[in-house]
Amino acid sequence: MDVYFSTIEYTYSRKAASYGKYKGGSVYAFVRARDARDALEKFEKRIKALNLEIDRVDFIAMYEGTPWETKEDQEKFDNLAKEASQADDVICDDFYSYKEDK
Repeated sequence: MDVYFSTIEYTYSRKAASYGKYKGGSVYAFVRARDARDALEKFEKRIKALNLEIDRVDFIAMYEGTPWETKEDQEKFDNLAKEASQADDVICDDFYSYKEDK
């Protein structure tokens, strides 16, 4: 199996502790999967378990060889991909949330 990654935009479900405080956000997610469809299913399951709802999946791609703009980003995301290659679950980067417009 290969490691796939994605940028997922999400909203908070009514069950989420931050529902009403934040509207949504985005996160990079990494997972070991057979193919992109398998990766999407795993991403969906993980996001739902966090009481979030997927608003949009920007892309799903195999991680191997992905270049990043800075050395720091390269090391950070290479480490997340390595962790995902050894895990059975989705590995997420930091969640970046935005507030509800009032």
